[in-house]
Amino acid sequence: MVAIQQLHLYLKLPVYHGNITSENILLDEFYNAKLGGFGAANYCSNDRTNPGQLSEMAKDIWSLGFLLLELLKGKPLADRDGFKNFRSMEEINEIVGGQESFDERLDIPKDKCKIIALAKFGEIAKWCISSSWSFGKNQNYPKIVDVLSGLTQVKQLFSSASC
Repeated sequence: MVAIQQLHLYLKLPVYHGNITSENILLDEFYNAKLGGFGAANYCSNDRTNPGQLSEMAKDIWSLGFLLLELLKGKPLADRDGFKNFRSMEEINEIVGGQESFDERLDIPKDKCKIIALAKFGEIAKWCISSSWSFGKNQNYPKIVDVLSGLTQVKQLFSSASC
């Protein structure tokens, strides 16, 4: 996630990755995630000739939402493009599902803080997916700093002794 922040915010000309998928997340020997697969990366365009089209950074956030969803489910989603035309949050809730659709390798915790953390993680994924496509306003998509802030809260909830 920090790699996306670097691309979107800290380069003189912002860069979009263009291919954020689980296949492009690599782990080092300490299980730290590294972003690879930069073949589709390019500078963000300032061309707003087609205001109905999603910006490159919004597409990265949309892809990140699916990556988070895949982490919860424990498997890649077959057709991301099939989810571009959501009409409602109910449709997004269907693909996120409840605890029964989480990766069975996840031990669903009994601790209230950890349950809240998993729910927040799912909400962040839905926020990234739904804000970028279904409601169609580029200026309303979550920015990477907001997503990272939410994920930091999730990490804190998982680390906390009690809520």
